[in-house]
Amino acid sequence: MKILYHHRTRGIGAEGVHIASMINALKKLGHSVEVISPVGIDPLGTAGTTPYKEDKVNINKIWGWISRHFPQVVFEILEICYNFLAYIRIKRAAKINHIDFIYERYAYLGLAGVIFAKRNNLPLILEVNEVVGVIGRRKRIFMRVARFVEKMIFWEASYIVVISDFLKSYIEKIGIPSEKISVIPNAVDPERFNMQVSGEEVRKKINLDNKIAIGFVGWFASWHKIDFLLHVFNELVKDRKDLQLLLIGDGPKENLKRIIREKEIGSYVTFTGSINHQQLPNYIAAMDICIVPHSNEFRSPIKLFEYMAMGKPTIAPRFKPIEKIIIHNGNGILFEPGNKDSLKDAIIYLADDKKKREEIGNEARKTILKNYLWKNNAQMVVNIIEKHMVTNRKEYCRDFKIPILVYHRIAGEKNRNSFDNEKVYVIDWKRFENQVRYLKEEGYQTITLDDYAASVLNGKRLPTKPIIITFDDGYMSHYDYAYPILKKHGFTATIFVTLHRHCKEFQDLSQFDKPLSEHEIREMSQGGISIQSHTITHRSLVELSPYEIRMELIESKRKIEEITGQPVHFLASPYGFSNRVVKTIAKEVGYLGLFANLKGTNTFKSDLYALRRIGVYRDIKDRDFAKFLNPSYEWQLRILAWFKHLPSKMLGSRGTRSLRKYMCRIGLDYFFTFNYFRTVLLISGGLLFLIITIYLVNIFLW
Repeated sequence: MKILYHHRTRGIGAEGVHIASMINALKKLGHSVEVISPVGIDPLGTAGTTPYKEDKVNINKIWGWISRHFPQVVFEILEICYNFLAYIRIKRAAKINHIDFIYERYAYLGLAGVIFAKRNNLPLILEVNEVVGVIGRRKRIFMRVARFVEKMIFWEASYIVVISDFLKSYIEKIGIPSEKISVIPNAVDPERFNMQVSGEEVRKKINLDNKIAIGFVGWFASWHKIDFLLHVFNELVKDRKDLQLLLIGDGPKENLKRIIREKEIGSYVTFTGSINHQQLPNYIAAMDICIVPHSNEFRSPIKLFEYMAMGKPTIAPRFKPIEKIIIHNGNGILFEPGNKDSLKDAIIYLADDKKKREEIGNEARKTILKNYLWKNNAQMVVNIIEKHMVTNRKEYCRDFKIPILVYHRIAGEKNRNSFDNEKVYVIDWKRFENQVRYLKEEGYQTITLDDYAASVLNGKRLPTKPIIITFDDGYMSHYDYAYPILKKHGFTATIFVTLHRHCKEFQDLSQFDKPLSEHEIREMSQGGISIQSHTITHRSLVELSPYEIRMELIESKRKIEEITGQPVHFLASPYGFSNRVVKTIAKEVGYLGLFANLKGTNTFKSDLYALRRIGVYRDIKDRDFAKFLNPSYEWQLRILAWFKHLPSKMLGSRGTRSLRKYMCRIGLDYFFTFNYFRTVLLISGGLLFLIITIYLVNIFLW
């Protein structure tokens, strides 16, 4: 699938690791991922880097400076304004990459993703890591607005994934259905973080020989409570001189260094500074015991999974998200949050028993491999969206337009007189190839009518930009020109063939184009072209008796299946005339769908026995061709088609056919061309509007 990943973070620290890991996992599963980040941000390159380092000027530093120094009210206004830029960038990326769904990391006041998804009927999975008013790092000024927007975003999202039960319960309390939310904790890449990584070089570098290294990885922010860890460690080293505290990370150190000086434990504490995330496994490998000093009720720290994946015995506070991962004295050790004695006892317990450390570390690794891998998280997301898209397919696809193009004759060197004498139902082979090339460049993928029917009836998944190309009648020009062009560009098509080679339709046009023989029909069918029914004799079905209609449909279906060896499920009614009797008989004899004279595009709610097509005629310029494929242009097609088919409503099928032939005979067949008819209609409408306006003005003045 083609996925658009949208986030509004700086792409650094743990959040950067989370974003980059999910993106890489989705790509490893074979999916294409387009990332939309704030300008200048690349989480794939900055994941895990420190938010505190400012040794050079870059865009990330600018965003960080804005975050720290702008007044909160200005910062929140900027968050709102960012939606306009994000929407434009999402729209551009979606158009270029033809995405299947949006995966968005929730951000306060971040409306762009859900608005775009709603307007374009795209599913959106929302990943929620924090919510308004719950232990936020910044105090919100527009709290009520943020809560209102947050609830709206949660409602509009197709599905929500959270990292803890706490967040799920919170979202449920504001009215979001439980079945719309799944808990997917953080995870780890077991190939990078594994027990075979050596930490010997790091131990030698920082002189950890004969020491039991107790390690922490993260940023020295106040909520991580490194000061609490230092106070506990101070009590430990009074009796245990074989312990060494390893602090890996960056951040405010003044308070920490003050505690170290006051307690005189400087020789037992090592600051490594910020470490590149690629080198982190070597530093964790150098540790004997890993610690998470503090956490909260709504997160499962990424470092916890990295510790466990490395087979390290881990000590962590007893919070619910962590309790779901760590079994006390099984794959880790839990202590009471904020309780110095509890943490001290846990460290001593592991420091005294090397064998226990190994046992717990091995169990931790097994737990990770079984339940907490990024690739598993990515697969769960894909499974969720696939299930959700099938369950709610008609909700998302009610406006998902599937154009079906219809061509008649293709003019080339072999039948040049067809182009010279025909003004409507013919197109030059070069223009046809330009149109096929345009479809290819725009990302369209051809499907068969059977694919479309399977999607409507059974929920079969279609490409992001499906299109169906059809030809009526079955002429040699389809074989000579259209078929090679379609093969060249990797496209398929459907040809509705009339089997009686001497029917009146073919006799009238024999000087322009010849009918297909069984040999060409069979060859094209074997080459991937779908052959469907256009009846036996090309007579107007609405002028026939029910018995004659039935024989036309049954014999055409039987004969084509005999020639091609493929089932025939669709019928294009000659001259586009159809009625209730024709539809009923078509259903009875085994047809799944029917084409008449209806113009426009189709959706997953379309009636298969009233399918619409877009006629591509001689006068269709390239700019018009592009417009036809735009869903917003369909109303014009339908209005023009309604006026164009007024004669058939007034004169019936026989009278309309007679009128068409007469106009062709006197040289007015161009009246049926799209551009001419549109021009006449616009001029007529303009004149009518002018007459009515003059009339009303006269009444008013009189």
